[in-house]
Amino acid sequence: MKSIIRNVWEKVLSKQNISDHDRFDDLGGDASILIDVVFHLETELEIELPVEVLLMMVTVEEMAFAIDCLNKQDFVQSEYLSLEQLIKLKMSMAGLANFVEDNSLVVKLNEKGNLPPLFWCFNSPKREATALSQKLSNDQPLYALMSSSTLGRSQETLQKLASHYVDEIIRLYPDGPYRLGGNCRGARVMCEIVFQLQKKGKHIEKLCLLEFFHPKLYAFSGELLLLFGKTSSYQKHKLLNWGEEGWKDPFSKVPEVFFIPCGHGQFFSRRNIRHLKKRVSQFLSGKSLARSFFAILNRF
Repeated sequence: MKSIIRNVWEKVLSKQNISDHDRFDDLGGDASILIDVVFHLETELEIELPVEVLLMMVTVEEMAFAIDCLNKQDFVQSEYLSLEQLIKLKMSMAGLANFVEDNSLVVKLNEKGNLPPLFWCFNSPKREATALSQKLSNDQPLYALMSSSTLGRSQETLQKLASHYVDEIIRLYPDGPYRLGGNCRGARVMCEIVFQLQKKGKHIEKLCLLEFFHPKLYAFSGELLLLFGKTSSYQKHKLLNWGEEGWKDPFSKVPEVFFIPCGHGQFFSRRNIRHLKKRVSQFLSGKSLARSFFAILNRF
């Protein structure tokens, strides 16, 4: 497939030695030239191709991936996301591990684990999900979701993506209770997932968020872990007035708050992942430092 696409690009663009990763626009391509590319590909492959989808695919590799997806009868379906958005998300997750189903956007890591699963929304799944899954216990299944960063930053897109994931989560794990997490943009998506699950009457047992807080979480009834970068320039902990007198008062259930010794976006590096793993593992097992401390106090 890639060789066919490369040949078409080289013919239409009058270029030679195009690589799989060269960008179409950098080679002089535009929307009108793409129509010519699609015409040649339809002739070569004897299939009909949607221009609006291929317009989103800027390299030979991406275009080959998209055409492969379009040829699959069991490709992901969604009430909320367009075909090109689904392909973009699928492409962002490809190569990470096994999708739980061919028609799913969710990847499952630590597949043989028998503990309650952890659904986590990542910004860079290949790097972040791999790092976290390797540090968590082999018994801890990890379901990886992709944030909306690859689709744009609009709130509408974020909500639509969350709605799609809600349907997938309920289909995969209908009875709950749910253990959920997310970092940065992924934390925003996960919060929207939480709010939509709650509207459907689903119980979220545990929620872990990195570098994010939403005022609706003041009323959250499950267990909440908030992690922030100690040297983060974003200072996201100020969203909940951390450190100020009475910061706990608005919460129906006071969260656990910890600071990881790193800056924003550095949680999954080799140096910092052990700190993240420690806090997340303690939280999931119910053996947090805060609980251990209060348990000792209660003995006296």
